[in-house]
Amino acid sequence: MPRQPLLILLSLSACDIENNLHPILEPVPLPISTCDPALDIHLPEDEADRPVAVCSAESSVIRAIHERTTLHGERSYDANGGQIVEYRWKLVEAPEASTAALQPGPEDFLERLSPDLVGTYLVELQVVNDACALSDPCLVSVSAIADADLWVEMFWDHRGEDMDLHLLRPGAQQDSQQDCYYGNCIAPDVLDWDVHGLREDDPHLDLDDIDGMGPENINITAPGADRYVVAVHDYPGSVREAATEVTVRVYLMETLAFEETRTIRGEGALVRFAEVNMATGTVQPL
Repeated sequence: MPRQPLLILLSLSACDIENNLHPILEPVPLPISTCDPALDIHLPEDEADRPVAVCSAESSVIRAIHERTTLHGERSYDANGGQIVEYRWKLVEAPEASTAALQPGPEDFLERLSPDLVGTYLVELQVVNDACALSDPCLVSVSAIADADLWVEMFWDHRGEDMDLHLLRPGAQQDSQQDCYYGNCIAPDVLDWDVHGLREDDPHLDLDDIDGMGPENINITAPGADRYVVAVHDYPGSVREAATEVTVRVYLMETLAFEETRTIRGEGALVRFAEVNMATGTVQPL
């Protein structure tokens, strides 16, 4: 039976609440723009005639997957007394294979970002005034960090393929209770490894992608065992059956300890990429 798409709900932290630097703002309607986006909006030759975009991030360093940050542009202005009528947000840079997208906030001058991979995200803001003049871009950088002592990411290079990320204990059989994968490791149906009832030493599959190119993610906040094996399974029955380039990254204590791209051929193949040794803080290719 083909797998069904999964909706994974992520809890959000206090990062979502504006701090004292960005107090919660009452809704303020923007002036109605009379600019035709295709004809009127322009970048004046004289910089003095341009409005000024001012942008910032509520939090510039956040935990990948588990947190989001709000981007602010309400301090943008027009030195000539004009009104800002449009805020143009754009995600201009993200880690390779990221599918993160900006989400509108409750006001046009607010935007939200939820990173799905560790790395740097660069967001651009341009504003338009009531004279249809466009500002120079303002850029704000957000760093997404690994949110666990053991953090594993995986993505691949073709749509129509379904690659599955696995984290096994040494000697464990595929798809067993000693193997964290889509069949048994997505909250709330998670594995209970090591200390019974302690969630910090249990693996979690936070991202599972079926018909895209990833990413997928498995992490353990505080690993209880010394060794783990990272593997990728080419799920049989996907549309694409040709060879696929698959990349795996392993972060230990927020530091990238392993990255490798391999070609996987053959439906149903399980390819063991690496063994993680938490005791020594090393990752050995397999």
